[in-house]
Amino acid sequence: MQRTFSVVDEALAQANLTAHQVDAVLLVGGMTRFPLIRQAVNHYFGKDPLDHLNPDQVVAQGAAIQAWNLTSFTDAPDAVLLDVTPQTLGVRTVGGFVEPVVERNTPIPTSLTKVFHTAQDLQNEVRIQVFQGESRMAADNELLGEFVLSGLRAAPRGEVKVDVTFALDADGIVTVQATDRETGRAVDMTIEASSNLTHEEVEEMRFDEIGF
Repeated sequence: MQRTFSVVDEALAQANLTAHQVDAVLLVGGMTRFPLIRQAVNHYFGKDPLDHLNPDQVVAQGAAIQAWNLTSFTDAPDAVLLDVTPQTLGVRTVGGFVEPVVERNTPIPTSLTKVFHTAQDLQNEVRIQVFQGESRMAADNELLGEFVLSGLRAAPRGEVKVDVTFALDADGIVTVQATDRETGRAVDMTIEASSNLTHEEVEEMRFDEIGF
């Protein structure tokens, strides 16, 4: 049970809420009928969980309500379901760090852009490595994919700027585009699933880093 409340602690922290700010608690699943669980919920939230709904049926009822909403009937129940990004998405930068572009729990669809610059003198290309995870260190996150934007003007480091845009559609498909600000040349990559590269494969990759 303690593991369950640890997850609740994390969810509340992400939402910047305290347990006593939660308006109502709905339990799901037959196991939640046990008095010990209901007592623990009351102790944690300071209120009794709702008891007028069948915990075995609430998920199906919620799905039915959402399906009704999607039909766009004018008399559909007033309910909104928001899809969000499950983890932070970002790109690797100088020193093996990850610069977040799309933070975890960002509603989708969305499109966000950050500006990066070259990290070396006379650098004429950048390799964009896309990572998923909450650590600021690339080695601790999951590499989803990579691509190269070449043809940059050879210039002192930091002088050439590259726009990196993450576009997520309603299905959670991610398109990452890198654009040379000077020429408008752009290269993109679409991510539909994790690459599942091993840690060793990530460490073996050599590339020209970008800065921020």
